[in-house]
Order: sequence, then C-alpha cells, then structure tokens
Amino acid sequence: MAEDSFLVDSARRGVYWLVMLGVLFLLLWPIWTVQYPAMVDYPSHLAQVEILRNWTHETVLQQRYALVLKPFPNLALDLLGVYVFSWLDVPSAGKAVLTVLMILFWAGCHCLGCAVGRGRPVWLAAVAALLVYNSTFLYGYVNYNVGIALFLLALPTWLWYRRARSLPRMLASSSLTTAVYLAHWMGIGVLAIAMVFLTAWDWYEARRWRKVFAVDLIPLAPSVALYASLGRDRGGAGAIEWGPLALKATHMMVWLTTYNSALTAIYLAAWVIALAIVLRKGGRWAGNRFLALGALLFLLAVAVPGRQLFSAVDADSRLVIPALVVTLLALAGDMRPLFARAAFLLVLCAMCGRVVEIRHYWKAGDALTRAQLELFRSVPRGSRIFAIVWLPGDAQKAKRERHIWHAVEYATVDNLIFFPQILNFSGQQPVMLRDAPYPGIRPDMPAGAIPWEAVFRDYDFVYTYGVDQTCERQLDGYSDQVGVAGKGRIYRIRKRSP
Repeated sequence: MAEDSFLVDSARRGVYWLVMLGVLFLLLWPIWTVQYPAMVDYPSHLAQVEILRNWTHETVLQQRYALVLKPFPNLALDLLGVYVFSWLDVPSAGKAVLTVLMILFWAGCHCLGCAVGRGRPVWLAAVAALLVYNSTFLYGYVNYNVGIALFLLALPTWLWYRRARSLPRMLASSSLTTAVYLAHWMGIGVLAIAMVFLTAWDWYEARRWRKVFAVDLIPLAPSVALYASLGRDRGGAGAIEWGPLALKATHMMVWLTTYNSALTAIYLAAWVIALAIVLRKGGRWAGNRFLALGALLFLLAVAVPGRQLFSAVDADSRLVIPALVVTLLALAGDMRPLFARAAFLLVLCAMCGRVVEIRHYWKAGDALTRAQLELFRSVPRGSRIFAIVWLPGDAQKAKRERHIWHAVEYATVDNLIFFPQILNFSGQQPVMLRDAPYPGIRPDMPAGAIPWEAVFRDYDFVYTYGVDQTCERQLDGYSDQVGVAGKGRIYRIRKRSP
C-alpha cells in the first residue's frame, strides 16, 4: 500500500513538472491558434474595453454610452484591458488577458495543491487546471473565471499568512484578496466562505474560542469597504427564480459539457470509472478539512437558485468549478500506485481530449466569425446596427453558433459600430447605454415581437443571421440588402425624408 497516493514524492517532481508544463501548453493552444475565440460574451467585454479607452475623445461614444467608474466586483477584463495591456490593441489585449487567466488558474491549482499537501504537489492539480475550460468560460464569462483563478491563489496565500502572522504577509493576503474582489463577486464570495469555514474548523478542533478569529479575516476588510462604497449601485435588485430540475442538472455538469454530447458522454464515463476506483481502493477521507470545504461548496451549488439569484444568473453553476477543484486537490488517501495512476490517467486523458475537442470547434467558429465580420467592413464608422440572430433549433448546432450573437461586437472594436445588445447590467459594468435597448432583444426573437418602426427610425443598418422569410419580407419594404455571408445578411435602412 502506498500512503498519500495522489501526492508527488521528491523522486517524481521532474515528471510532475513535465506533466504540468504540458497541460499549460495545452491550455494556451486554443487561444493562440484562432483569431476569434468562439466565446459568447467575450466580444462584448472587448467592446467595453474599446469604449473605455476612447470615450474621452470620441463624441459618438459620449453620446451613446455613460461611464460608471466604481469598484464593481466584475472588472477583471476591463482593468487588465484598459490599464495593464494598454500598449496592445484591444483584440491582442483580450488574448493577453485569456493567457493570464490560463496561467493564473494553472498556478493556482499547483499552489493550492501544495497547501493541501503540506508542501508537496498534488498530481490531480494537472486535472484541476484543465477545468478552466468549463462551460462558463466557453460562454465568455471571463471575469468570473479570472476571479476563480485568483481565488485559487488567494486561499493558499491566506493560509501562509495564518501560519505566521506578520504585516508583510497580511498585506500580501489583503492585496490578493482585493484583486479577487475586483475580478468578480463569485471569486470573493467563495474565498470568504473558505476563510470563515477553515477558521471555524480549526476553532472546532481546538475546542475553544480562538481570539485571533477576527485577525484571520482582516484580509477581507478592503473588499468589504469597496463593496460598501458602491451604495445604491451594488446591483442587488432582482428576482429569485429556481428553474426546473433539468436546468439544475445541466448546471451541475458545467465542468464537463462541451459542443458534442457523444464526446461529453465519453468524458463522463472516464470520470465515473476513475471515481469508482478511488472510492473502492482509496481511504482515509474523514477529517480532511479541504474535502469538507469542497463538499460545502457543492451543497451550496445544489441549494442556490438555478435560474436567477437577484441580479446574478446561473449562480449555482459558478459554485461548481471551485467546489470540484478544491475536492480534487483534497483527494489524498491510501491506495496502491497502480490504481492511483489508472484513475489519474483516465481523467487526465479525458480532460486533455476535451480541450482538443474545444479547439476543433473553435476553429470552425473562428471561420464563421470571420465570414460574418466581412459584412461590416464597408459599413461607415460609428453606424448604428440592429442585430437579429436566430439560432438553429438543434441544441448542439445552436451551441456551436451561439457565439455569433455577440461576435458582431468585434465591429465595435474595429470601427465603433453601435449594437444595442452590449452587456449592460446596472451595478456590474462600467459602460452603460444612455438609451435602454428595446425590450425583448434576444437570440431567436420572433419577427412579430420586433419593434420594426423604432428599428427603422433609430438604426442605420439591420444585421440578420438565420432568420426566416417572414423576417426578410419585413426588411425588404424598408431596406436594401447590401451583403450576404452564409446565413448572415446586412441591410441598409432607407431613410424617409423629413
């Protein structure tokens, strides 16, 4: 029997780093081998960076957008794109942010694994690092994923501060915790839960109240102060919607689902077999505080609403990723090396194959995006375009094309073209539309629900993707088709004389 079979012994440190470096290369491969990553919300974030960079000297931007420059807990890409990578053009800055995200997540898995293993790396850190390509990332939730990556670094830094409290360590922990807050609210929320839980766990084991409880939580103070400074702009208003059980089940699989359900089933089978090996052949799980923390995060993911929690959507799915990462890194127990290696290699190969699959579909999505963006090359700078995107009825095909909904906002980056569907949530974004978008703008909007008179009055062009003949007939009477690319069409609206 081999004790702590998922911990790396000194004789295999070289192999561990070869595996980790191979994983890092794989994480960066999809980002730098396509021009336009097929991430849904990502182009809208880049459009905001473009607006923030140019708002002060572009009158057209000042007329259409208002800046709300407050410390919202949702600013990772904005701060990095506007300040840290200001020397790069916006698309390159976006790629740099995605690169930083991959490195931070990868390094966070290693550092937290070492904290769990009391200085020894954990083999499963290589698997945990691959979880950065989760469904939320594919949907373009860059700020959230940066927040989770920083959480994975901030937690071991806080543990390091607790081991030997000093002013430099406290400042280091506080600074990193504040960075988590500015990146995304879920990152700081999970970090606060972890800090309180682990402090309470130690207090319970000692069977006495620890006077240093408050001292341990000092690194959270700057984040609390920043959040309090928001006042009415905290973005807490909204409904609570639980959603159906099917939606909850889908959110619980956010770490595994991709663009192909058959391949997802294969990845899941590999995980199930590996889990069976671990449960059957492993042991000594009780008393592991990090395993308990992972279980707590999973319970919270199951408990919170699946559709909407105030101003946040899909809050449950965003708890799954840190829960799974922490749980994986805490899996250390007695197991024969043969079984431990089999379980590790099964999930490692499955997750590596998953990234290869994602890159394959990104390549096709990149070609689709480039073809659609060609339609905007001849559109005058600063034009107003109303976008109508209808996705295919087949769920898998829709998933592979849904990035087109915001991909047109690359035209904002290139030529300051205006689209009303830019991300625009009060208390979350620093860029807000001066005029609210028309109600009901969404993918697959039926032709009868579109406010045609207002569109023809307020916009210069209409872009359509995948619409039917009913919608096209509406456009023919008031506009001229000026470009076609696959399922994409662009129409110039004929303006009536006053």
